Amino acid sequence: MVKLTDIAERAHVSVGTVSHVLGGKGAQRRISKATQERVLQVAAELNYQPNVFAKRLRDRHAVPVFTLFYKPGLSATFLGEIIRGIQEVQLDTGHSFEVMVQPYVSEEFQRAQNALGSTRVNGVIMCNTTVEESRELEAMHLRAPMVFFNRYSPKYSSVYSDFSTVGAQIAQLFHGKGYRHVALVGTGQNVSNHVKREKGFLTACAQLGMSARLWTAGPNGDSAAYGYQLTKELIQAGGVPDGIFYSADEYAMGGVRACAELGVALPQDMGIIGYGSSQFNSYLTPSVTSVGFPISKMVQDCVNLLLDKYYHNSPGCKSIRYQAEFCFRESFQPGPAP
Repeated sequence: MVKLTDIAERAHVSVGTVSHVLGGKGAQRRISKATQERVLQVAAELNYQPNVFAKRLRDRHAVPVFTLFYKPGLSATFLGEIIRGIQEVQLDTGHSFEVMVQPYVSEEFQRAQNALGSTRVNGVIMCNTTVEESRELEAMHLRAPMVFFNRYSPKYSSVYSDFSTVGAQIAQLFHGKGYRHVALVGTGQNVSNHVKREKGFLTACAQLGMSARLWTAGPNGDSAAYGYQLTKELIQAGGVPDGIFYSADEYAMGGVRACAELGVALPQDMGIIGYGSSQFNSYLTPSVTSVGFPISKMVQDCVNLLLDKYYHNSPGCKSIRYQAEFCFRESFQPGPAP
């Protein structure tokens, strides 16, 4: 990246002169036209690109700039809820701010860390980090405040739900229905909330004396097609379980199609519950029982925490915890078996 010092060296002027000329203050500072033209010509030859973010951060009248880091595996529904939450804050508070969306993958986490260590932004919202990434972030000393979305952090502010409890609650619902042989279609991703949710379910099943099969095909499954494929494999390999817990409601959508093709009646032969808040759960046949959390509301909390830090320099970090919300539909109803 071309710096002001590079331009100054080639144009044989001071860094201050370069700064004034590129900032449009050459005439005001009584810098000769010839010098201004030389500086501008050298900047063009070197393809200099001004750091707009740094300039805006120095401007006390500029609006705050926040960065949202997320992995591309997030569903379109999830991202839509995130955008809705950001919009609601602007409408409710009247504050002006901008949000940069920065996707990253685990293999390029170092690049994300470098961006986090810069002074380009006034705050960071970190989504769906793995267990290892969360630890690395907590070991860093960041210049900008950070909020973990849907992760608990002892060091930074966080807005999250209790994933272990959610998994155990689903196991208890299955047990209360008389289910004894169940299955979990998992994500295969070493992401903190997925790991806790799935472990909570499997641990509770064991404690309740239920057999539970974990079915996963690797870390790249994030669609209804993944749920369709795994449901078929699970049933064809080991028979029809009493119930299946899908660790993402997109998987449950694929599972509904797979069951229809295999002649498995829902919920008569098998009950299913999906994790998530997709509006499409209501329009499937049968409609899918789900458990999730209010994504847009949680995002609003994340943004408000950063705004509070920016405008009021609020001390310390804060944690906001949400309870899971169950929505019972046709694919599973709580209570004793009929």
